[in-house]
Amino acid sequence: MTGYLLGVDVGTTAVKCALVESSTRDVVATTNVSTKSGVDCGAGRAEQAVEAILMATKEAIDGLPRDILGKISSIGICGQMHGIVWWKAAEVGRAASLLMEGSSTSEAAAPWSRLITWEDQRCSRTFLDEVDAKIKAAISTEGSSLLSSGYGLASYAHMLSMSPERLEGFDSCGTIHDLLAFLLCGYTSATDATMDTTNAFSWGGFDIDKKTWNATAVKALGISVELLPAVKTPGTIVGRIPETSIFKLPSDAPVYVPMGDHPCSVVSAIVQQDSDTSDGVTLVNIGTSAQLAMLLPAGGHDNTQSSTRGFEFRPFVNEHQLLGVAAALSGGNMFAWLVERCQEWMQELTGDASISQSLVYERLIARGLDKRDTTLVFRPTLNGERSNSQQTGFIDLLLLHNGSLGDLSAALSKGLIQNLVEMAPEHLQEQLRTSRMIGTGNALLRNKLLQHFLQQQLDDPLLLALQDAADAAVGAALVPVFLNLGK
Repeated sequence: MTGYLLGVDVGTTAVKCALVESSTRDVVATTNVSTKSGVDCGAGRAEQAVEAILMATKEAIDGLPRDILGKISSIGICGQMHGIVWWKAAEVGRAASLLMEGSSTSEAAAPWSRLITWEDQRCSRTFLDEVDAKIKAAISTEGSSLLSSGYGLASYAHMLSMSPERLEGFDSCGTIHDLLAFLLCGYTSATDATMDTTNAFSWGGFDIDKKTWNATAVKALGISVELLPAVKTPGTIVGRIPETSIFKLPSDAPVYVPMGDHPCSVVSAIVQQDSDTSDGVTLVNIGTSAQLAMLLPAGGHDNTQSSTRGFEFRPFVNEHQLLGVAAALSGGNMFAWLVERCQEWMQELTGDASISQSLVYERLIARGLDKRDTTLVFRPTLNGERSNSQQTGFIDLLLLHNGSLGDLSAALSKGLIQNLVEMAPEHLQEQLRTSRMIGTGNALLRNKLLQHFLQQQLDDPLLLALQDAADAAVGAALVPVFLNLGK
């Protein structure tokens, strides 16, 4: 009998599900349901209603073909990283069942908190500096992943400091997808709460070498290590669907420990490209922003220095590998900025606002391809970067003959690629030139200029393979396949 793999991605705005045929790796069905889970919680805060997310998950699963869903052999889960939710282990299962049946309960009586997401900014720079000082007073920051506003342990420390009453009665915590796995498995004990290494690292206070919480750092924040989820390696089966499943999934199907959405996107890209899992594969995604992820051997990497440059080494699916990740705020949004400026200039000069955005895109790319060898330099970091929010963009080497829109388009595209690549340490930039590369993201796929300058970073342009999608839900489903590649 043909087997199918179920992947569930609990994202910031939507829940996506994918059914993948296990032998061919073909995606046979997908669903995408908006969560509409945002709640009004004041300026600088980002919280979501857990009930809305759970109901969206039910709708997404219910939308899959029931005959295929009954044949699934595993369940992979991923979701938005960094966020945190607290719950009462003995009560969430019953409450979730009632919710699925149409019963509602007041927020105050719910056995789960709101989800504080990665977008939350309640932790001021002053608060974060105080947190860092507490950790440094206890230990060196080495061996503890960094904290930032919106990161799980930073949010936890802030709640303990400012609103401890909101945490009374909760005995478990995790990401929203960790809570989903807990519910899927029918657990009722806090000792069954788990989290994988990719999500734990994203919370801060995680020792990537020992693959566990840095107990000294956690205690320095006033957090009890015993209340944190047990850390599991990706690919670990954390439970099985019970006879009575709140999401009506086949009983005894194994549930894998949830992972972060970004590493699952990498898994999706690698498996669907039929690439092996050897070190050296690089994934470049350019959408609104841009990310570069390099598959590297574990060990020998100095994360404390690299993280300050906008590049960090993160856990990956395989224990013997890491992801070296650069995440730039400057991506397709900057080319979109140029398109919008051109439209504004047209209207200001001629009074004509009729030219379509798609036509401006097309012409800017075409003119830029004619000026691929421009000497104009454009560093389009107009939004700053995570490592330096005050960073500005600049234009340099402007001459009488290189100021056309084609020059500007080409220079901006080249600058986007260079900014992303230069976030990596120099020795990894050298390695990247000979690496197999997978390119994804709408901004990259629709822009031959970006593709050209990305190929220029490689010794052989044929090393770049473009892929239509690197869907995290598909990646979550394919984790068992990925772990078996090369065996």
